[in-house]
Amino acid sequence: MSVKDVASSGLNEIPGEFRASWHVKKASASNSNGQSIPIIDLAGLHGENRSLIIEQIKTASEEWGFFQVVNHGVSPQLLDETFQEQRKFFELPDLKERLKKYTIYSDKEMSQVAKMENETIRSPSNWRDNMALNYAPNLDTQKWPTEPPNFIEVNLKYNQALYHLKKELLDALSESLGLQTSLLDDVLGEGQITNMIYYPPCPEPSYAFGVRPHSDPNSITILVQDEVGGLEVRDKHGEWVQVKPTPYAFIVNVGDQLEIFSNGKYKSVEHRVVPNHDKGRFSIGSFAAPSFTTHVKPPPELTAKQGQLYNGCTYADYVVRFKKAPVFPTSGHKFIDHLKIPQLPQN
Repeated sequence: MSVKDVASSGLNEIPGEFRASWHVKKASASNSNGQSIPIIDLAGLHGENRSLIIEQIKTASEEWGFFQVVNHGVSPQLLDETFQEQRKFFELPDLKERLKKYTIYSDKEMSQVAKMENETIRSPSNWRDNMALNYAPNLDTQKWPTEPPNFIEVNLKYNQALYHLKKELLDALSESLGLQTSLLDDVLGEGQITNMIYYPPCPEPSYAFGVRPHSDPNSITILVQDEVGGLEVRDKHGEWVQVKPTPYAFIVNVGDQLEIFSNGKYKSVEHRVVPNHDKGRFSIGSFAAPSFTTHVKPPPELTAKQGQLYNGCTYADYVVRFKKAPVFPTSGHKFIDHLKIPQLPQN
């Protein structure tokens, strides 16, 4: 059964495989210092406001590892159409069988990941259904769903728009690090996978996760969520903070590869999704990533002052080891910490 089927069966309690052994307290929209996830207006990114916007992106990436962007160039109409096709897909019959066809690891180089993931015990299970579309570098729409009828056409337009936005953001992030504008996109931006997720209403949201606490193994993630909300971020003080839904905004977060490449200047932070008792939630996440053969490590420009803080490795090796790492219930995925190079104490 899909999670949607489980949720629709009329249960008053969630099945054991989804149950957390502790109470999941819903976060507030700001931390104890009154701070919330920054919202950055990208209008003027290619004009006189560029330096100001890049400085805002720099600060948000250092302090939060998360920010929202508005006036990003993706039309509200396209976002509405994409959500509409997503909802239609998740309403189709035989959903579980359809979801089996679309795995996030479509590249043959990563076939071993699926095997390893099956061997890994990961509890509690996520209260969600999801499917993935591989867009770059190996676009093959014949592997995308043929139903609903307009699904491919709309999602092709959406992924094209997100691929452009991804480059815009990576270029800005590169400049914010004092690097050549195109460097981040050249090294970390070749791949793009779009994950379409449905979180059904949950009878016991205080004991379930839509997504368990984790950090993202890729470069950056660009996500749009509906009005229901539920995404929460762990701030630098260890507090969970809601990412409040902002109409037609994208949520951008630093992934592990960008933290490594930036030599720890930008933070890939833990985040989670808490389900809703009364409403289902839809979100669409686009994951920018290096090619699997790219060896990711900090460039010399970012190691001159304090030395290299992270061991480098290929993205393929990172993902394989990331998926093999245990999931710790209270801390989530911080596999990146294993790549930190021990530093000698300063006198």
